[in-house]
Amino acid sequence: MRITLVALGLLLIPLYLLLVYPAEEGPDIARFLLVSQIIFFAYLVIIFIYRRLSVDGASSRNLWSFMIAVAVVVRVIVVVGSAEQTYLSDDVYRYVWEGKIISNGYNPYLLSPEDMEDSGLADTTIHPRINHAWLPTIYPPLSQYLFATAYLIGGDSVWGFKLISLLFELLAALAVYGLVRTAHLPPWTFMIYLLSPLVIIEFLMSNHLDIFALPFLAVMLSYLVRQRPMPVTVGTLLALVTLVKLYGLFFLPVLLIHFPGKDKIRFLLSFALVVSVFYLPFLVTSGRELFGSLWIYLGTWQYNGSVFQLARTFLGENVARIACAVIFVGAAGLASLSRRKARDPIHRMFLIFGDYVMLTPALFPWYLVWTVPFIVLYRNLAFLILSGTVFLSYHVLIGYHQTGVWVEYPLLRIAEYVPFYGLLVYQFFARRKASRESAI
Repeated sequence: MRITLVALGLLLIPLYLLLVYPAEEGPDIARFLLVSQIIFFAYLVIIFIYRRLSVDGASSRNLWSFMIAVAVVVRVIVVVGSAEQTYLSDDVYRYVWEGKIISNGYNPYLLSPEDMEDSGLADTTIHPRINHAWLPTIYPPLSQYLFATAYLIGGDSVWGFKLISLLFELLAALAVYGLVRTAHLPPWTFMIYLLSPLVIIEFLMSNHLDIFALPFLAVMLSYLVRQRPMPVTVGTLLALVTLVKLYGLFFLPVLLIHFPGKDKIRFLLSFALVVSVFYLPFLVTSGRELFGSLWIYLGTWQYNGSVFQLARTFLGENVARIACAVIFVGAAGLASLSRRKARDPIHRMFLIFGDYVMLTPALFPWYLVWTVPFIVLYRNLAFLILSGTVFLSYHVLIGYHQTGVWVEYPLLRIAEYVPFYGLLVYQFFARRKASRESAI
């Protein structure tokens, strides 16, 4: 089995080379879909073999070092090979642009890229490629300051952002490794993160900002695993997560309920103080416009939904959007208040984000990175599978680069979600059976 593991590790190198270097005539999305699924399958086999070797006591330091080396090599390939590679997403151009206008004293919550066309800042490299240029920003302040840092490093190019992303990805790897050690998990579980195609493709190739939140999230989970009251530290870390992306707010009710007595107040005050400090400079000039185009996103965006897509077919878009929102709020409330897992807030946090994944109208692949630390902790096979099949959602880009029109391929949507929901159902009944047997 070790030979198979080494062979699969070596196979990842040419596969990632195929992924980052597009065909001469332009991006080949069909090839991306095929290669990404082969990479993901190889990744799954590596995880299962490494797990088996660890259980049998057949893993070794040399094997561990080899897998680390493979992870480093594929990261170098992706970072260097995708220097200007944005055929999956053009979000990075907005990130760099917003960093630029902040560095020049403008407020991205008030001014859209389109508003700045005649400002003298509109270059010919970044500005023309910004998507939805008529909308102001949706991203919280910590993300904005990191965008500004990336711009100061790389100027009107994506390189500054790629370097910042690489740094945060390294910090995330260290934080997840710390989580594995703190939770006393077997070493093979670290490979779930380290070789994850989702992490490598979405953050080192496609350059999405969610990687900035991952180190803070993983460290926060490490503190919660210890089951020691650290309300100020946890509150500060949750604030930093939220200041990268507002998904951190999903976890606020769970943690507020988790801490007892005065610790509840300390947690909430530390969270509120850090958030306020970061938002205050923008609040002074933004007023009611502080959240930019967030409301437009919540009210209109849709991409790759599952439950929402079915509900829209039968109920229409507006009713489906409201119904999914109500169900999510109700499910999140039940998960937060449940006493069954009172000593495990992490499990309840995972439940809430899992509900979001199933109910959201817009599930872009990079959103799933928020589940990776939870997958590591719980070795959840359903979400692990979805972290790879989600690449099939890029099927809408087939032909897009030539025609500018997204085309849906329903069979690929089915292939993306059927394994995920099938495994969720299986896990549900397996847990119920185990509970009944343990009660006998």
